[in-house]
Amino acid sequence: MPAKTRKSATGVRKATVSASTRAQTVFPVGRLNRMMRNGRYATRLGGSAGAFMAGVLEYLTLEICELSGLICEKHKKKTI
Repeated sequence: MPAKTRKSATGVRKATVSASTRAQTVFPVGRLNRMMRNGRYATRLGGSAGAFMAGVLEYLTLEICELSGLICEKHKKKTI
């Protein structure tokens, strides 16, 4: 499937870049923004709220996986 394109101010077409790619995260920034909006956790949300939450979730996930891997290694297990 070809990448989506859009016109810039100069008229040259550029490929669209996802928010997750811009934030350099694995978690979906746009989906997190939507979930926070639909969940109505606050009356106002900043534009970078989804990117921040994606970064926090990614960090927590990596920490949990790393610690569980160390515990498995300690107990001589091959899988988490």
